[in-house]
Amino acid sequence: MIDENHILALVGISHRTSAIDEREQFVLSRKEIPNALKSILSYEGVESVVILSTCNRFEIYLLIEHKINPFNLVGKFYLENYNIDIYNSKNHFYTIVGDNVVKHLFRVISGLDSLVLGEYQIQGQVKDAYSLSCQYKTVTGIMHKLFHSAFRTGKKVRNETSFGKAQHSVSRSTIKILSGLLNKDASISFIGVNENIKILAEGLFKNGYKNLNFINRTYYKAEMLATQYNGKAYSMNDLENVLANTDALCSSTGAPDYIVKSSLLNKLFEIDKCPKIIMDLAIPRDIEIGDLEKKVKYYDLGAIQKIIEKQKSTLESEIPIAEKIINDEFDLFKAWSDNQISDILAPYSEKFELIRQQVIQENSPYFTNSDFEKIDKISRQLLHRLQSVFIKILLKEDSNPL
Repeated sequence: MIDENHILALVGISHRTSAIDEREQFVLSRKEIPNALKSILSYEGVESVVILSTCNRFEIYLLIEHKINPFNLVGKFYLENYNIDIYNSKNHFYTIVGDNVVKHLFRVISGLDSLVLGEYQIQGQVKDAYSLSCQYKTVTGIMHKLFHSAFRTGKKVRNETSFGKAQHSVSRSTIKILSGLLNKDASISFIGVNENIKILAEGLFKNGYKNLNFINRTYYKAEMLATQYNGKAYSMNDLENVLANTDALCSSTGAPDYIVKSSLLNKLFEIDKCPKIIMDLAIPRDIEIGDLEKKVKYYDLGAIQKIIEKQKSTLESEIPIAEKIINDEFDLFKAWSDNQISDILAPYSEKFELIRQQVIQENSPYFTNSDFEKIDKISRQLLHRLQSVFIKILLKEDSNPL
């Protein structure tokens, strides 16, 4: 229990519940998120808000009063700020409350809920979301504790499983796709300057692709990447000329609308100058493909997702280990949150739970998996009773006169 009046809540939409065209209208750009944070925090009964926005998910984490319906609150935000009625798409959203918010965030940051199992970029994305909320002062102590516990969980999963070594991500899956389709002398153009583009460029460069072009609205940013990977830099004003000499186009920006129109692609196609491969990694999508989809090899995140799902991950055997780490970290957070109403136990509850977990782990060779549930239950009961004795002793000592 956080306290008697508040509850953790989450409203989100992701690759698990929606297609790209179904969720892209709800995703906010990084420039829009600060205003969204302040707007949602201004609503009555909202104590904390963090917004996580990635290529495959958009989630609003909340600490709110019990009486508030989290989905209605988010619906109010979209209606007032974007004139969007999310009730028309309610089946694509999910609402999570209470302890399940903690478990969900821990699974997300560990890469267990990602489009690519074990995706490593998500940890940095969660940190960025939390940092932005800290910058705009939209988080309180409880939410601080939740996200720091999540960072610890993600780190442990990657350190104690193969997830950290594999470094899977959508960008790395895109590299594999392109490497299987392109000759080393192919011309590859990138639109945008962000983590996705940097990973793509570095991976392709290391794989022997040297004919790289970087396009960005801010020219000097494109020039920085071009210098790093021995490529060429262009502004968006040069877009048509660059695409006319491009074999593969990769785009990942935070633009709210299409930055490459279908009219331009059709024009280039008519003179046999259209890129043969187009990879659109943005949400909302950057490239208006129009009726060219059947004439070029076009991949958006939905198409990449289908390819990934067909590939059996080598990490599947590591899932039980990751799940155990997540469950143990959840127990630590719950021990802390359940005792925040106790001034005596609050400083020690997390340490008590950690000792309980360590004792079970040390003695695990002596019992079978079927015994674990009973031992876990008994140890929790023992811990609870010891804590009660601990409180009585301290209260008795405090009441004795010096």
